[in-house]
Amino acid sequence: SVVPVTGLEPVLCKTHDVTIKNCTIRSNSSTGILLSVETTWGESTVPRNVTVIGCLFDDTGRNQGRETDTTYSCIAIQGLGANSTTIAVSDNTLPCSDIRIIGNKFINVNNRHAISVTAAKNILIQNNVFEARPEDNERTYGKAVYICGVMDIELSGNTYSSFARGDMERAISALNYQGLTGTDVEGKLPENKEP
Repeated sequence: SVVPVTGLEPVLCKTHDVTIKNCTIRSNSSTGILLSVETTWGESTVPRNVTVIGCLFDDTGRNQGRETDTTYSCIAIQGLGANSTTIAVSDNTLPCSDIRIIGNKFINVNNRHAISVTAAKNILIQNNVFEARPEDNERTYGKAVYICGVMDIELSGNTYSSFARGDMERAISALNYQGLTGTDVEGKLPENKEP
């Protein structure tokens, strides 16, 4: 199914086989799109085979402190909640899978990360644009992508803020992962990194 969204409405996705296409999420003080596993009530399925394509995230996200940064990213994938720093990375431990984030634009991000991915596998982040606000600088601009507890993720063809372009560690925060590939990180970040 295709989910059309414009204006202020964020999207909570706890299902599978979904395309979220050509949406505008603007002036939202929380997560723009949250792909999450229901851990309390068990009333939903696991997000898998989800595509987010051609969307604009403008003035979205909320920075509440380090423990909740990943919760309030413009796009947050949370397989086991926001804290996945010590999860064992394997096929059996990562519930969210087969998620594609393609051709989106992130401007005026109000969080330390535009995209956060935790406890997930088979992720593609491709051809997105990450722009800083004019007043942002190296100290105030958040990272474009946060990766933690992830297996088989590709970052390719993305465009980053001018001051992050030459140093992927300024644009991408990655820990506890296996199989990090793509043109954005080849030769700049290690392919595998233990917690």
